[in-house]
Amino acid sequence: MLTLFLFCVFKVILIYKELYEMNEKKLNTIINNNFKHIGFSYKIPDPMQGVGGQRPFDGFSVFNNKSFYWETKLLKGYQAFSFKKIEEHQLLNLLIIKQKNQSAISLILLGVFMPYKYFDLFFFDKDFIHKLILEGKKSFLKKELLSFKERNTHLSIKKERFNTAMIMEKIISNEKIY
Repeated sequence: MLTLFLFCVFKVILIYKELYEMNEKKLNTIINNNFKHIGFSYKIPDPMQGVGGQRPFDGFSVFNNKSFYWETKLLKGYQAFSFKKIEEHQLLNLLIIKQKNQSAISLILLGVFMPYKYFDLFFFDKDFIHKLILEGKKSFLKKELLSFKERNTHLSIKKERFNTAMIMEKIISNEKIY
C-alpha cells in the first residue's frame, strides 16, 4: 500500500514538473506540429551539446504556397523581452532569406508561458523587430507586451493546439498585426 502511495506521489510530481516546465524546445515542437496540420513544416534539430555549431533559425514551413521561417523565444510570465535574446546570426539569417526570396516571411515567435494556465504566442515580423533595433530600441517592455495582448495580436494556447491558419492568413494578407 505504501509503495502504491509513493508511486502515485512520484507520478504527481512528474506531472507537476511537466506542466510547470516549458522551454523553447517544447515550444518549437508545439509550433512545428501545428504548422504541419496546415501544410509542410520542419523544425531544425538542436545541435549536439559539446559539438558546437549554430542553427540559422528554429524552423520553416510552407502554407498556401508561402514560405515561413521562424526563430522562437520564450518568456516565463509577462516581463520585458530583450532583443539581445535574438542572436545576431539568427536575425541575420532571417534577413538574408528575405533578400534572396522576397515572398518569404521571416518571423520571430515569442511565447509567454503562464504555468498551469496557458501560453500566449506573438508573431513578430523580423522587419518590425529589425526596424526597432535600428532605431535604438533594446526591448519590449512588459507593458508593451501586455498592450499587444490587449489588442488581441496573439494566440492563447491552452492544449498545444492553435489556429495556425488564422494567423498565417493575416500575415500573408499583410494585415497590420502590430
